[in-house]
Amino acid sequence: MLQWKSNASIAGVVSDEALTAVLERVQCVKVLIEGANGKGKLIVTNSVSDHMIFSFPQSGLDQIASFLKRWAVQQKADITRDSVSLLCIVPGPLHSRTKLSLECWTKYITDTGALSHEAWLQQHIFEAGVRDEARGEVWRFLLSLHNFSDTLQLRCDRKRLLAEEYSGLRNKVPASGSSEGQRFIEVVEEIEKDAERTDSSNPFISGSDNPNMAVLKRLLLNYALHNPAMGYIQGLSELLVPIMGVIRDESDTFWCFDTLVRRSALSQVAPYQMYHQLALLRELLGLLLPSLHSYLSHTGDALKLACCHRWLLLMFKREFSKDAVLGIWDCILSAPSALFQVFICAAMMSLYFTKFIKTQLTSSDLLIQTNALSGRMDSVQVLQKAKLLYSQLLQYPTLPCSLKPLVKVKTMWEGPRAPTFTCQQCNKGTPCDQH
Repeated sequence: MLQWKSNASIAGVVSDEALTAVLERVQCVKVLIEGANGKGKLIVTNSVSDHMIFSFPQSGLDQIASFLKRWAVQQKADITRDSVSLLCIVPGPLHSRTKLSLECWTKYITDTGALSHEAWLQQHIFEAGVRDEARGEVWRFLLSLHNFSDTLQLRCDRKRLLAEEYSGLRNKVPASGSSEGQRFIEVVEEIEKDAERTDSSNPFISGSDNPNMAVLKRLLLNYALHNPAMGYIQGLSELLVPIMGVIRDESDTFWCFDTLVRRSALSQVAPYQMYHQLALLRELLGLLLPSLHSYLSHTGDALKLACCHRWLLLMFKREFSKDAVLGIWDCILSAPSALFQVFICAAMMSLYFTKFIKTQLTSSDLLIQTNALSGRMDSVQVLQKAKLLYSQLLQYPTLPCSLKPLVKVKTMWEGPRAPTFTCQQCNKGTPCDQH
C-alpha cells in the first residue's frame, strides 16, 4: 500500500515522491471528490487502460487534488473538469515520455543496492525505451542476470558464481574419439563458418583479427556445451551480437544470451517455439485484424506465415536498423506480455500489408514483397501499433484459452484488465492445456 507521509492513518493514499512516479508513467489521473471533507477516490489509469483505485473513506483527497493541480501546471498537462467533483489530468501522449536514463535508473536504487518500483521501471521502459548509456545495466535485470529485489551483495555473489560456472563449461568438451566428440567437431565447424559471415558490416564484430569475433565464437561454443540438445543452429550468432555490444562482459553476456534464447522462437520450450508463436499470431490476426486474416487465408498457403519466420527467429534484427532493433528489444524484454513479439508481427502486417490486399499476389510473391520491406519500416510506428493491439486484446471480457500465453501479464496494476478465458473443452468440464 502506498503511504501519504502527512497522514499515514488515511487508507490508500500516496506520498509526493510515489505519486510523482505514478504521474510520470500514466495516461490519466482522476480525482473523484465525494464531499467537503476530502473523501472520495483517486483513479490512476495507464497506457493499456489498467487502473488503480485508491479510496479515501475519511479525508485527504483534497491534499492530493492540490498536489495534482500544482504538478499539472509545472508539467503543462491537460486538465479537464467533467463536473464539480471530478478533476481529470492527462500527463500527455505516450510518445512524449523520455527514454530511461542512467541517472533516472540510479534514483531507484535503495541503500542496500536493491531496485525499488520494479513495475514502474518496467512500464517506463516498455513505453519509452532505454538510453544507450543505461542499457547495459538495465538489460542485466530484464534478462534475469539480476533480480530487482537483490541487494548489491547478492548480485556480486551471483555474478561470481555464474562466472565460475561459465568458466567451467570448457570442462564439458566431449572426448575426441566418441560420437559426442565427433558431433562437437561438426558444431565447431558450423560456428566457425557462421560467425565469420555474421554482421559483416558491423565494425564491432567484423574482421578476422577483431577480438570480438573470437569472443563471439567462444560464447557460441560454450553455449553448445551448456545446451547440447540444441548445440548450434543458424540464427544464434545473430541474436548474440547485440547482447555482446550492450553487456560488454563475456560471462554476463553468456547468461543474458541464455535467457534471450529461451524466450525466442529458437527456444525448445512452449509457448516460445516458432510454431506456437505462429499459431498465436494467426489467432490474433483472426480476432483483431479479420480482413488481413481473410486475405492471407485466400492467398495460397500464406496463412502458414512463412513471411514472419525471419522476423521471429531473429527478433526483427534484419528488418530494422541496429539502433531501432535495440529499442524494439527494450520493449519486448519489458513488456507486460511475455510474447510481445507476436503483437509486433501483427502490427507490421497491419501497417505494411494493406497495399498487398489490393493486389492479387501469390504466397510466393507475398514472401518476396515482405523481404523487400527490410529497412523500410518505421520502428516507432510499429511499436505504437503493437501496443495498441495489445490494449485492444485486453478489452475483450472473454478470450479463448488458446490466447492465454499472450496475456500472462506481469504487472502491478489492478482493475478488471484480466479477461476470462474459456473454450469448448473447458466448457465441457475438462481443463485444457492452458489450465
